[in-house]
Amino acid sequence: MNKLDQRLNLSRAELKERFRQTTALRSVLDKGGEFDFFDVSYDAIREVFGKIEKTDFDGISSMAPFFASKHNIILDIIKEHHRRG
Repeated sequence: MNKLDQRLNLSRAELKERFRQTTALRSVLDKGGEFDFFDVSYDAIREVFGKIEKTDFDGISSMAPFFASKHNIILDIIKEHHRRG
């Protein structure tokens, strides 16, 4: 586990709720329309985890799973929002 996940130590459900409350994600969900998924995701991740430093990871290989897992949670939130209409 990387230092960022260790610092917050949140379950997937808790993390999903934190992402839902971010300004970055709220603005997209409230406005709708087109947006850059990776920009919004990165902003939401930074809102939850704070400034991200390369020292938070053991190496580049641990960065990819961290960001991919967070992107998947954010994508789930967006899909759920669109299903509700």
